[in-house]
Amino acid sequence: TAVRYPKRPEEEVGALDDPELPCGVRLGIIARDSDGEAWAVAHERFPADRKGQLLHQLAMKASDSEWHRQLSERAGQQAENDPYWLFPFQNYKTFCPYLVGSYGRVAELLAGYMKLGCRTFILDIPPCEVELQHTRVVFEEAKELAWPA
Repeated sequence: TAVRYPKRPEEEVGALDDPELPCGVRLGIIARDSDGEAWAVAHERFPADRKGQLLHQLAMKASDSEWHRQLSERAGQQAENDPYWLFPFQNYKTFCPYLVGSYGRVAELLAGYMKLGCRTFILDIPPCEVELQHTRVVFEEAKELAWPA
C-alpha cells in the first residue's frame, strides 16, 4: 500500500492514477458535534510553541524530504479555521496534516479521499480512547458519503 501525506482531496486529482496500487493517507482527526467544539480541542491540544517552530525551521533546512517541504509551504498559506490544518506540523508536534471540524465537515474531507481510492488511513496517535470514538463517528459518516447504500 502506497501511503502519502495528503493534500486536500480536491488537490489530489491525478495523484492516485493507478487503481491497481492500493493507497492510503496519514493524517490526524479532531472532530466534534460543532466546528467550534473541535477547534477548541485542537487549540488546547496543539498550542503555539516557539521552540517547536524553531525546531521545524531547523528540520526544514536539514531535510531533503519533498513531502516535508510541500507541507511546510502549504502551512504558510492557510486561512484561519481551515479544516485541513497544518499548525501542529508547523510547531513540530506531528508530521501530518490534521482534519478539524464538525463530524460532517471532516467526514466530507475523508469521503473525498475514499472516492479517490484511498482505503488505508493511518491516524496520528490519538491521546485517549474518547478521540477514537469521535473518529469512528467521522469514518461512519464518510463511508456513507463516499459509498451511499
